Amino acid sequence: MGNSWSQGKDFTQEFVRSHANQIKSVLDIGPGQGTYFHLLKDDLPDCWWEGVEVFLPYIIGFKLELFYGLIHHTDVRKFQPQRDYDLVIAGDVLEHMTKEQAEKLVYGMLPRCKYFIISIPIVHWPQEAINNNPYEIHVKDDWSHDEMMETFRPDITDAYAGSHIGVYILKGELAEE
Repeated sequence: MGNSWSQGKDFTQEFVRSHANQIKSVLDIGPGQGTYFHLLKDDLPDCWWEGVEVFLPYIIGFKLELFYGLIHHTDVRKFQPQRDYDLVIAGDVLEHMTKEQAEKLVYGMLPRCKYFIISIPIVHWPQEAINNNPYEIHVKDDWSHDEMMETFRPDITDAYAGSHIGVYILKGELAEE
């Protein structure tokens, strides 16, 4: 599987810590090896975790069922949530689809959550299949911080732009005022 950079993880963890009392359920889109679960589990000890993972060998190989209360084995672009979530995380996911698909995913989930965290490469970052996983290919490999801000501006409440990775906090429609 592709590597998950540490850049922006502190920013994500600080946001979650400061909002932990509002987060009782998380949907982790493309959990891979469970990076965000392992990063945030101590900050959210009584939280319900679900994952949406398209690549079955990751579900089996990383034993995701041991960490997530429910794993949906499907392409997130076809995923129909059956519940609302306090937090949705798309860590290193949007670059694996077209911009239009990314916008549809984000704007389709915002009515179903309080907060949506996006972590994404914000430099030109081509990538082919890894571990025979065609879903690792970067379809849109040239997101930038400016493009992320322009695309999701009305809903972004905070952002971090590192040298390679950007993290964007979006306020969902279920967030408390």
